[in-house]
Amino acid sequence: GVVINPEDAWGVGFANTELGSGDEEDLLEGYYNLRLTQKMQLSFHLTHVTEKPLAAPELSYFAPGVRLQASF
Repeated sequence: GVVINPEDAWGVGFANTELGSGDEEDLLEGYYNLRLTQKMQLSFHLTHVTEKPLAAPELSYFAPGVRLQASF
């Protein structure tokens, strides 16, 4: 695929949540996982959330993130 290193990985995901009260939330996420060494990985995430409450206007925002995973 489209990666920097053959051991890297990327992915996308989508979720839709409908609550019993009628509120709704859409979540779209993408990530890229860099394998630095056999025991260390660095991941970059970007999430877009759209909240659709019944009693308020629609709200959208981005939530970026970085994660370092080390196994010993």
